[in-house]
Amino acid sequence: MATAMPSGWTSHVQTLLDLRSSVELLADGSKSFNQKMQTITLMLVRWRASDVPLALRPKIERVHEARRQAMEQLRHAEIWHFDDIRGKARKQLIADIIDLYSACLLDVHKLGPEYAFLYPSEE
Repeated sequence: MATAMPSGWTSHVQTLLDLRSSVELLADGSKSFNQKMQTITLMLVRWRASDVPLALRPKIERVHEARRQAMEQLRHAEIWHFDDIRGKARKQLIADIIDLYSACLLDVHKLGPEYAFLYPSEE
């Protein structure tokens, strides 16, 4: 396991890339919430609570818990039930992902110009 940097992130670069992809996928109108969350939570479960700053740990833990609760393990397959997450719980899950991304982006900015390659560019 990597050692956390002073900001509390163990890997600013990969975490930011995963969180950026997650937020982009949240905005994708062509996929169902269930499809989006299968992909997003798969990207984010690699990050343990100890990989993010202390203040953000409840947010990553809620993302992990949502994935655990949404999965139904069958004999030869997994079935996902993210569509069962509704109302406040769904809003909280989305907000947690956006908050994690925002915090990571702000912390990367503090690292200095050598991390400028992480900023979004025009395509």
